[in-house]
Amino acid sequence: MRNVIESLNLELIINIIASFSTAISAWLVYVTLREMKIQRDTAYKPLLVLKTKKEIHISSKKDC
Repeated sequence: MRNVIESLNLELIINIIASFSTAISAWLVYVTLREMKIQRDTAYKPLLVLKTKKEIHISSKKDC
């Protein structure tokens, strides 16, 4: 009887460890996919710098 209880406890411990490992793996996948999305979004943003010798003013006023 004692061996049956010990084997059930061992099986329960193994199941708990497996459950936690699965949850941690799912969380790591989520974090990785979120980071990949952030990197993909920043890759689409252009980095454009133009240097000119003149100053250019842009205004929405009609009298300029």
